[in-house]
Amino acid sequence: MIRVAIRAIAGNVIREAIRLKIVYVTVLFALLLFSIEPMIPSFKVGLRVQLFQDIALGVAYIAIVILAIALSVNQVPSEIERRTIYNIFSKPVRRSDFLIGKYIGILAVITACAFIMGLAVFGFVFAYFGKLSYGIFQGICMMIFEAALISAFATLISTLTSPIINTCACLLFWFVGHVKSNELAVMLDSGGAGRAVGLVLKYLLPSLDNFNISEAVARGIIVRPSFMLEVLLYTLAFSAVFLAIASFSLSRREL
Repeated sequence: MIRVAIRAIAGNVIREAIRLKIVYVTVLFALLLFSIEPMIPSFKVGLRVQLFQDIALGVAYIAIVILAIALSVNQVPSEIERRTIYNIFSKPVRRSDFLIGKYIGILAVITACAFIMGLAVFGFVFAYFGKLSYGIFQGICMMIFEAALISAFATLISTLTSPIINTCACLLFWFVGHVKSNELAVMLDSGGAGRAVGLVLKYLLPSLDNFNISEAVARGIIVRPSFMLEVLLYTLAFSAVFLAIASFSLSRREL
């Protein structure tokens, strides 16, 4: 069972997120852009569906990544600034429980918002094109996995530095994670420092391109459940490492 402290902290994150305008703005932003169907050129129905799904999932992806970063970067600094963290740790709450509770709360908000977007795309495709595109939910799940990884990284950095620097670090993490696959082969083939950096990227940073199945979903291709499971385990492994380092970092601080 989830410890009481973890449940309480996660619940508090959810309540605070509901009060944050960015949650509503992000969802509204995505939902409004789903009305792009009238602007799609008059291709045959199959191409129109593919183009719409590709654009809509792209918008949802951007919204989910922004939401993950916005919710995660200030969780620990805000508690320190308000001095509420001292009250929390005056009780029998482990620092690992504190971070896990924060992380679970963030994931709950991201998952809820992501599935609202997924339902909107699914309903729009059915209403306008008469097609039941269940692959949309696979795409949404992969976006949630990636957002979970970004949130775990942001939680780690939040124990070390300010929200502004954390935001920059998360954007760099996202960028490197997506260019890693293309650049890694070149770096590994080079010698000296380039190869050393390539080895660091290969083993210490996740490849976020593994999560990108939007093009396949837009084309109506159903992704293998075994691949989804592999990516989920990949996400859990890296997230666990990030949270473990975050817990160690927080334990070193005098709070």
